[in-house]
Order: sequence, then C-alpha cells, then structure tokens
Amino acid sequence: MDYNADCLPAILPHVLTWDLPIMSDTSGYLKLFFIAIAALGIVGIFVIRQVRRRALADEELARWKQARPAKLSAAEFARLRRWQRNMRLTAVATLFYLGVMVGFVSTIPMEAWVARWIALLALPALVIAGVGLQFSERCPRCGLLLGVQTSLGIPGACERCGVSFREQP
Repeated sequence: MDYNADCLPAILPHVLTWDLPIMSDTSGYLKLFFIAIAALGIVGIFVIRQVRRRALADEELARWKQARPAKLSAAEFARLRRWQRNMRLTAVATLFYLGVMVGFVSTIPMEAWVARWIALLALPALVIAGVGLQFSERCPRCGLLLGVQTSLGIPGACERCGVSFREQP
C-alpha cells in the first residue's frame, strides 16, 4: 500500500492500531517495548513521590528548621550551575534525538533490523542517563537530592534545610 499525503484519512486507522508498514515484522516487540517504557515511567514517578515524602517528613523538617544553614560558597554554587547546565543540555539532546530517531527509523529498511534496534534503544539509554544525572546532585547542606525538588534546574531554596540557591556568593 502506497502512503502519501492524499491518503492521510486512510492511514489514520493504521496509526491508531500500530499497523504501519515500518513495523510489520517487529510490531509485537515494539508494542511491548513502548508499554514497558511507559510502565517504567509510571513506576518511576511513584518511587520519586515516595522518596520525596520520606525526605520531607515532619521530623526531618523539624530537625533542619532548628539549624540555620550557611550560605553557599562560590565553588558549591558553581557546581550547582554546572549540574543545571548539564541537565538542560541532556534534555535538549534527548528531545532532538527523539525527532531524529523517528525520521531515521522510518527510513531504515526492514532488512537492517540491527540498525533499527540500535536506533530505538539509544533513546531509553539517553533517558536513563538523564534521570541518573538528575538524581546525582544533592543539597550541599543537608544532602537532599535536588532531583526530587525540581525537574530541570536549581530550586529557589532547599525544601528541607532552607538554604537559598538563588543568591550568588
């Protein structure tokens, strides 16, 4: 079946049922792959929520509210800025690769299944690397993971100890 711009209404049922010619031999594996990635994302959100709830429990907050945290040093602030820059670059690179991958995978012939799978598996690798980077930085004062406080940047202040991340030393 020849797909062109004139037959978009004819393609739509195939898109909605994942029955495209580019997926003919591996469609079952691709469906399972994307379902597994989605399930992993849902589990990840639940785990992050539980970690955040435990880290910001009332007794932890009460313990840190008694102590007045010192301001950040220039080296600590520079490390946080570097982490934020790396987070944003990783997010942009992942989104760029997602767009390139969709175009690239659709042009790979079905006989080159190794190249197709390498292209598909690079995206989860980038996402896992981004998540690892997000949870690699901690508050310099109390040690709370900054990744549970914000998504792609430095929060205004630590939610546990209250040290400000906005004022540059």
